[in-house]
Amino acid sequence: MVLTPKPVTPAITTEVAQKMGVKEVVAQIETPLTDDAVRTKNLQIGTAKVANTLVKPGDTFSLLKASAPSTRRTASSLRES
Repeated sequence: MVLTPKPVTPAITTEVAQKMGVKEVVAQIETPLTDDAVRTKNLQIGTAKVANTLVKPGDTFSLLKASAPSTRRTASSLRES
């Protein structure tokens, strides 16, 4: 499987973010892709759920809540690997 990055238009401008008090990127992650199809699918699903998330000053972000699988198996639920 080949993943191709796609440009994303930001929901807010740098100027708007600075007015909110945002000063820096506080977290980012990189992980290697492997030939494990389930892992790759989970990375795609998880990334789609959290990519470009803005955590405003004073807010809390929960990766667990953001990536929680649905109660029924759907195309957007993580797989056991």
